[in-house]
Parts: sequence; structure tokens; C-alpha cells
Amino acid sequence: MYGIASLHGVIVGIFYHVCNPILGEYTIIPRVRENTFFPCVDVFLGFSSKTKEFKLLRFFEQRGHNHNIYMAEVHTLGTDSWRSIGEAPNIIHYSALHGTFLNGALHWFVVNDDETSLCCFNLDNEQFQPFPRPSQFAKCSKISHKMRRMMSMGVVKDQLFLCHPLNNSVLEIWVMGDYGISESWTRLHVIDLPINVTPKAIGFLDNGEILMSKFFYCQEILTLNHSDLISYNPKEGSFRKITTNMKAEYQIVAYTPSFISLKDAAVIVNRF
Repeated sequence: MYGIASLHGVIVGIFYHVCNPILGEYTIIPRVRENTFFPCVDVFLGFSSKTKEFKLLRFFEQRGHNHNIYMAEVHTLGTDSWRSIGEAPNIIHYSALHGTFLNGALHWFVVNDDETSLCCFNLDNEQFQPFPRPSQFAKCSKISHKMRRMMSMGVVKDQLFLCHPLNNSVLEIWVMGDYGISESWTRLHVIDLPINVTPKAIGFLDNGEILMSKFFYCQEILTLNHSDLISYNPKEGSFRKITTNMKAEYQIVAYTPSFISLKDAAVIVNRF
């Protein structure tokens, strides 16, 4: 997550906050119109370098003729409304989380007919488009519910990385050397996982280790132990436990500080 964070909650409808933690600023985003309210799947936040605007991309489910479909809306910070941009790809919402922002676009995994692929949303022209995936994805396109939980992506040294399970016990980490070039995907690590542990990579630490959240898989049920984080050491091929003092449920995402003020987006700014 780059510089600015988006948070959301529900009070008789759905509303969002966008904040800059390092500056202690936040603003409240206009609520979604009641007549377009459906269960929200995900909200992504990014920045358009062309228009110099922060934008929120929101997905929600809507009943179709034969099955539910994903719809999308965009909100530009500083305006008072959401704009419909039509139907969206079928996102894997529990792995996409907040989306991965890089080079003016938001990126995430999609699934259609049990095939794993990548998609991005260009914040300049507000268009969805396929994004090149590693060619090896074709060899393991059908993945289980557990394996989907292990999928994640992020940014390391200004390059897109993604974590994709080879099977239930092996996790691969890929890095895209040249943005948008399919042939530039390189398999960086192959990780043999401990028994009954299902990790999701969060990001790379300064010492080269990979920070992960840890799920426990038992009898087809996935639960998150909120007090447990693990770090993987690629050189030693070992894991170590990281403890926190958090008592309530929480979610950890990678964050890069930014000194861009929300005031620059012409919004009403509050402080915390």
C-alpha cells in the first residue's frame, strides 16, 4: 500500500475513510448510493499521475440472469459521487485485499472457469485489461480453495512480485523484472511449507526475509491466528515466528510512507 490507506465500515449503508497515517490526516468518502448497494467485495486505492488524482475502485456483486456478476465504481477524491464503469473481472477478493498499485495501475488475481490469471485497472483511462502472467501458470491453472488463500502480490524494489502455490505444500514467488513484459517473470523462490500451515506473503523485509501471515488448515476450514506472523529466510530455507501485542483482530499490509497531503486532492481533511 503506497502512502495513503483506505478503510471502510458499514452503518446502514457503506462508507469509506481515506487516510495518510504518517501525516495524521483522513477524509470521509461519500457513501455509496442506496439503490446501488450490494455486498461490497473490495475497495482499491491508487493515484493517477496523468490527472494528479487519487481514485478509489470499488467492486460489488450484482444478480445476473444466471449467476452473480461483479460490477465496479470509481470515486475521485475531491468529488462527491461514485461513477459506474460497468462489469468487472471476477476477482479473488480474499487474496486481492487492497490491490497492488504500481506504474499508475492497480493489479490483482482473477479466476474464470478455475483458471488463474492477472488483471489490472489503468487509473488514467479507467480501463480494465489483462496483465501478463508467468507462463508456468498454465501448468497449474486449476487450484483449490486452500491454494487460492495462499495467493498474494506486492511490490519489491519497484517491481511487481506475486506468490502462487504450485500445490498445497509448495509456494512459488515470482518477480517481474520489466513491467508488463511476460518473458521478464523470474521465479525467485520455491518454498516448502510446514505441515498444516498455509501462509500468505505480505512483503520483503530489509534483511531479505519474507514476511507472511499464517493460516492453519484443518478439516477444510481456514482460520487466521491473529497473534502469529512468520518470516521466511530464503538463504537458510527456514521460518521464524514473529509475535505481536495485538489483542483484537487485525490485518497487516505492506505500507510505504508518503508526504503527499490529502489537502492536495481538494478534500476536507480531518486529523487524528
